[in-house]
Amino acid sequence: MITDEEVIKLLKQRAESDQLEYKEIIDLSSEKGWLRLIKHIIGFANRNGGYMIIGVNDYGKCVGVPPNYKIDEGKLRDKLRKYVNVIPNFLCREYVDDEGRRLIIIKVFSAEEVIIPKKPGIINSHREFDKGAIIFRVGSQTKILEDSVDIRGFIDFLMFKKKMSTERKYAVLVERMKILSSPANIKETLTSNLFPVTQLPNKVYYSNTPYSNKKEIWEAGVMSNGDLPDPFILKEGKLFTFSDLSETSNCLRKLIENDVKVIETKEWFRSEKHRRYLIELLNLNMKSYALKMDLGFYSKKKIFYFKPPMDIATYRKSNKTIKRRVIRYDNKSGYFIHHAARISFTLIDDSLYLFINPTFILTSDGVTPSRDDKAKTLLTKIMDKQFNNIVEDNVNFWIHYLSKGLPVLTIEGMDYTIRISCKSLVSMANFGYDEGKFGKMIKGDEE
Repeated sequence: MITDEEVIKLLKQRAESDQLEYKEIIDLSSEKGWLRLIKHIIGFANRNGGYMIIGVNDYGKCVGVPPNYKIDEGKLRDKLRKYVNVIPNFLCREYVDDEGRRLIIIKVFSAEEVIIPKKPGIINSHREFDKGAIIFRVGSQTKILEDSVDIRGFIDFLMFKKKMSTERKYAVLVERMKILSSPANIKETLTSNLFPVTQLPNKVYYSNTPYSNKKEIWEAGVMSNGDLPDPFILKEGKLFTFSDLSETSNCLRKLIENDVKVIETKEWFRSEKHRRYLIELLNLNMKSYALKMDLGFYSKKKIFYFKPPMDIATYRKSNKTIKRRVIRYDNKSGYFIHHAARISFTLIDDSLYLFINPTFILTSDGVTPSRDDKAKTLLTKIMDKQFNNIVEDNVNFWIHYLSKGLPVLTIEGMDYTIRISCKSLVSMANFGYDEGKFGKMIKGDEE
C-alpha cells in the first residue's frame, strides 16, 4: 500500500528526481496519454522504482485533478500487457490534501529484469518509444537510449552507480554481466563518457523582451555584424543568459527592456522546467565554443563533426602532440567519413555532466551530411565495429581535443566561466566482460 506518510514526504520534496515525477495532468482520454504513462512506468521499473504524482505542477505545487479523473489499475495493466512481456509491479491510490485537492499517486517497484517494449508505442504520427527501446529513469527524466554508443556509455554509468550505491541496485544487470562475461573474476576498470561539470556561472540574468524567437531578432536587424552576444534563450517573453545584462557593454541589452533581474543558478535545480532551461543554455554555450573551434554542426541530429580543410586534428595529451586523421575518403563507397560526436550536458541525480557520444558523419562532397539509404547502411556497418576500446579511445580524443590538451575544458563568456573536468567517471568491476555480448545482456537473449 501507499501510506499517507509516504505521500506527504514526497510532496515536501517539491522537486523531481530519479525516483519522483510530478505531472499536472496526463490526458488518458487519448492513447497518446497512456503511452506516456507506460513509458514513465517502464523507466522507473528499470531504474530502482519510484513514484508518479498526478495533480502537481513542475514547481511542486499541488493543483489537483478534476473530480472525475482516475486511473483504473486493471485497465493500466491491460495497456502495459500490450507493450511488454513482463508487467512491472505498481500500486495506485487517490490522495486528498488538506485543501481538498485530489491527487493520483502511482508507486512503481523495481523490476527483477530489464523491461523492454515488445512493440512500438505509436499513435498516429506520435512515437513515444520503439520496439526494443531501452528506457531508464535518468535524474529527473525518463530517457530512451537510442543507439549503441548511448547504450555502452550508459551501461558504464549503471555499473558506476551500482558500485556507489546499494548491492541490490542494478543487481540483474550485474548478474547478467557475470554470466555472459569471459573470463570471470578479473578486475576491470569501467570508464564512462560522462565528464563532471566542476564550475557553473553563479547567476542567471533575465529581462522581458519583445522577441519570441531568434528569427525575429535577425529579421529586425537590431544586432549588427560586430555584435558577438553570449548565448541566450527566449522563454515566456523573457531573455535568459549567463552574461550580466546590467553591463552597458553587453550587446544583448538591445533585445531587452531596462528591468534586469537576477537569480542564483542553483535555484534552477529546483524545478523540472528550469532544469531544462539550464541544460539548453549550457548546450548553447557548448555549441558556441565548438563552432569557434571550426567544427561543423549537423542540426538535424545535433552532432558536431570535423569539416574541411581540417582533415588532420592536432591535440595535446600527456605533454605530447598527437595528430589524428578525422576525415578520410572511402574509395569503395564514394563517401567522406568524418569523425563526429553528440556532445551535450545532462543532469544525473542532481549532478551535471558533459556527455560525449562518438559517432561519424558521411558526406559525398566533404561538407553536407548525406541522408540517403546507402549512407545509412554504411554508417551502420561502421558503428557495428565500434567496440568498447575504440569508443573509449574516441571519447578520450574528443575531450582532449576540446580541452586543447588541458586537464579542464573551459568555456568562457563575457563575464562567466564553465569548467568541465577531463577525467570521466570511473568505477571498478570485480569481473571481466565480453563487449560483444552487451546487446544480449540488455535484451536477455542468453545463448
